[in-house]
Amino acid sequence: MLIKPENTAITRSKPSRPLLKAFDMGWVATWNVLDFGCGKGMDLRHMTEKLNIQAEGHDPAHGFHRTGDKYSTVFLTYVLNALAPDERIKV
Repeated sequence: MLIKPENTAITRSKPSRPLLKAFDMGWVATWNVLDFGCGKGMDLRHMTEKLNIQAEGHDPAHGFHRTGDKYSTVFLTYVLNALAPDERIKV
């Protein structure tokens, strides 16, 4: 049985561990961040509301559509694992 990627987003009560780790390690240029495949938007809300970072999300299945075309940092947290193996090769 194949699960559609848009059905893999979970509801979070706190930011994801990969996002927190990336910030802890200083790997994020903190202007104009894109959370690609942001799901329900918890990481996005954490960046914009708690860290005061200019960020936007893209996940059409959940109502998020990016408006820019250049970003300092792009997060793909839990995106590739949600794709079917034949779709991963295209990314």
